[in-house]
Amino acid sequence: MCVSSVFILASCGKKNDKTVDISREDPTAAQTAEVDIDLASLSNNLAYSEVYNMCASPEEYDGKTIRLSGLFSAIYENVEENDLRFICQISDATACCSVGLEFVPKKELVFPDDFPLDSTKITVTGTLKTKSEDVPIYISDAEIQY
Repeated sequence: MCVSSVFILASCGKKNDKTVDISREDPTAAQTAEVDIDLASLSNNLAYSEVYNMCASPEEYDGKTIRLSGLFSAIYENVEENDLRFICQISDATACCSVGLEFVPKKELVFPDDFPLDSTKITVTGTLKTKSEDVPIYISDAEIQY
């Protein structure tokens, strides 16, 4: 079940036609933005549970500004179409279960030059959006820090 939820969420979101704001200089900047739901301040188990709830009831979270911390991943949904997806992976405390939440960057950057390495800890802040049945949720206008 955990593995399938990662694949479901990894397929969430839009094509990467937006941009990302990555800041290496000021790690506290993302923490000063106003957010409705701050998962970055929660324990791993609580953050994992809340993201799972977001996937189960996306309409309750649509339009909320959230902040979360996890591990960065970049996944090609369709290599031929250069459909690259960015994921923040959240694990429970034992790291046996995880969910990935897709984010769409706020500013245009070049991959991989302007992004962290896979499995780098990141903090993502943006607006949660709902999509279709196939793609329950994603974070739009995301600012990430690592």
